[in-house]
Amino acid sequence: MEEEAMRPPFYREWWHRFDDRLDLRRRALRALGIVLPARPSRAERDMIRETLIGCTTCDQARACVGWLALGDTDTPPAFCRNRDIYLRLKALSPG
Repeated sequence: MEEEAMRPPFYREWWHRFDDRLDLRRRALRALGIVLPARPSRAERDMIRETLIGCTTCDQARACVGWLALGDTDTPPAFCRNRDIYLRLKALSPG
């Protein structure tokens, strides 16, 4: 708690947003049945990195939460900036 009190307000806000977006990403991967490889290829690493960037910079968090709440998660929603990558990862996933 002391460490958080030392952070400037902007940093705290950014940190919480970053954490929230990564949590949504984890939930989306799980909901879609995507199992990330333990030893990803270079192409897989690039796709995974893109999902991290896409989710942490996304402004559709509320829509994502709503989509996850519906439980209809066979495919990523149209608004998802990672939609194409998630579909490729899902096709490669053993899960």
